[in-house]
Amino acid sequence: MGNIIATPHFNDTFEQIYQDLAYNYGCTYMSYVYEHKGHRVTHATNKEWNSIYFGDNLLDRCALFRVGKRFMTRTGWFETVFR
Repeated sequence: MGNIIATPHFNDTFEQIYQDLAYNYGCTYMSYVYEHKGHRVTHATNKEWNSIYFGDNLLDRCALFRVGKRFMTRTGWFETVFR
């Protein structure tokens, strides 16, 4: 997946949601990935993880995401939350 799209306004909203979850439930990390027709929109609350997972394409080799993508393809349900 070669095209990564920056989404600064959505990232601000995402960070706000993460801060609420961190405060209320102790959430320590959150990320999102949206893929469509060869483009990937991503963000992670930890800049280093964001760089490793999305910048270095570790996401493409991550077993957890690979299983999730297989599930979505098999079921046709492409909206999934990993916890």
